[in-house]
Amino acid sequence: MRRYSACIEWLFAEDGDSFADRVRRAHAGGLTAVEFWRWTDKDLDAIEAALKETGLAVTSLVAEPMIALTDAANRQAWLKGTCRFRHNRQTPRRAGADRPGRRRSPRTQP
Repeated sequence: MRRYSACIEWLFAEDGDSFADRVRRAHAGGLTAVEFWRWTDKDLDAIEAALKETGLAVTSLVAEPMIALTDAANRQAWLKGTCRFRHNRQTPRRAGADRPGRRRSPRTQP
């Protein structure tokens, strides 16, 4: 069965709402997962509470800084931002990442 996630940067947004309200609206809309862009400009306490309340998963979020990854001149800035996220063990978990810094891949059978 397919599982869909909504990018709640744009979807489920209403004027004056909190970001956690978008999590709740996605859940009310029947989704089981959400994704969003930045984490540094969000109220992680409220998001964490909404995720626990609804049982929604976070499928992805954008590594910061948001820069062109195809420009080799941005490599060091991107690596610095990625390290900042990975080395702060509390923040990724609060943002919904169960295993920060690790890719999930299907296991292959011999």
